[in-house]
Amino acid sequence: MNKLKYPKLFFTGLLLTLGLLVVALLCWFVSFLPPADGRFWGIIALLTPLILVANGFVLVFWLLRRRWWVSLLPLLAILFNGDYILSNFQYTRSSDEKQDLRVASLNACYFMWEGNSLINIVDKLIQVCKYEKFDVLCLQEFKDCQWLWRTTGEWILQSFRNRMGYYTTTEDGIAIISRFPILKSEYKKFDSGNDYMWADIVTPKDTVRVITVHLQTSGVSQLRGQYHKEQGSEAPIRKIVSTLEKNNRLRREQVETICEMVDSSPYPVLVTGDFNDTPASYSYRMMTKRLHDSFREAGNGFGATFRGILGVLRIDYVFYDDSFRCVRFRTLEDRLSDHKLVAADLCYK
Repeated sequence: MNKLKYPKLFFTGLLLTLGLLVVALLCWFVSFLPPADGRFWGIIALLTPLILVANGFVLVFWLLRRRWWVSLLPLLAILFNGDYILSNFQYTRSSDEKQDLRVASLNACYFMWEGNSLINIVDKLIQVCKYEKFDVLCLQEFKDCQWLWRTTGEWILQSFRNRMGYYTTTEDGIAIISRFPILKSEYKKFDSGNDYMWADIVTPKDTVRVITVHLQTSGVSQLRGQYHKEQGSEAPIRKIVSTLEKNNRLRREQVETICEMVDSSPYPVLVTGDFNDTPASYSYRMMTKRLHDSFREAGNGFGATFRGILGVLRIDYVFYDDSFRCVRFRTLEDRLSDHKLVAADLCYK
């Protein structure tokens, strides 16, 4: 494209590039802002992957056209979001150092994913645990509140006790399964119905407080399902945006509760679970102000953990405090759920 021959096209492209730069800067900025009433910051955070991909294409376009100074605009957009990129893509040399604690987390999707039988999924999960030799396994969406699931949940835990010799603690949607004795535990529900649990686990070197969480979902799937069932139509955009923002604010309140628990813990702390928020979010920034992200420290490749929405979202984490260092982190591909199982190998400092 010749700048002088096609001035209108050039300036249109320049305006588009400037617009993408502004939105990319907002994507970086929103993680510093607590979600508040009437704001759309959470939507911008969700769009971060799309905005960065668009800036990448624009960067290549201007480089091919040899518009060097214009190329600096999308490059700046990408550099400003470098922390987000590194929270999703990592390359760390593998370590052969023996870990003190191998911790895993999985949103189990009630052991009902892709039409597989509960018995088959539980059996496969136990085989994975045997092979991987997990010391602690944290499960979210373990069971619902119905009587049938209460009895089924106890059968699942009994399977771990009998076949693995693990200690277990659970209540409704959360379970913590440990190779070491569980000294004490407590389960809590948020007002929204989501939940979290903590357990003090006596490992050979120290007592560790493990907190596992399932924060508020986006709510979009439920909203769309409701409209399809009741009205036979798609949910209006304004309703989708309103739902996203409402649940974004709920996650902010929930993660602040978890942060208070971290700050007041008498023991070294690990936090695992399904946060339903990406590394572009305020929730993630609140956690990483206090704790280390295992993937950032020792991950490899692309860190996405949720199989839905084109498989591009990283929303499941293993965080740890300064008492530990992470020597290995893996995202397992075993098809147990709509979430991938994440596992971190930790050493005491």
